[in-house]
Amino acid sequence: PADDAGTISLVFAQDRQPDDDSTDALLQQLNTLLEDPQTLEQAHELLRKALAADGVESSPHYPALLYHQCTYYENTGNMEQAKQLLQQLLPMLPYSGLPELDICVPQDLGMLCRREGKTDSTLYYYDRALQAALVQDD
Repeated sequence: PADDAGTISLVFAQDRQPDDDSTDALLQQLNTLLEDPQTLEQAHELLRKALAADGVESSPHYPALLYHQCTYYENTGNMEQAKQLLQQLLPMLPYSGLPELDICVPQDLGMLCRREGKTDSTLYYYDRALQAALVQDD
């Protein structure tokens, strides 16, 4: 099962490629769990296990896991934790190999800055997301 710690360690091993089917399946399971308020804690437990897996920080999937952790924080109202983690993700983006994060991370930061009334930061992050989207033709 996807929530078995041994399976998670294998899925997020350093040598797995970003398009690996088992990793895609686990990340999709996380997406599904994070969308439903009734399964947020199940998602959090899966994230906790994945982020504790040996070698996960060297995995090409590490930025995606951190982004899912941000989504968990946002969905549970922990906006400051989400913002801090998104800011930690920014330097990883050009190297992540996950182009969707190049758009989503600054977009989410822009949204959080907008909620705080920080207009300059909001515009900066939204522009960064727009530039990433234009590069990808999205």
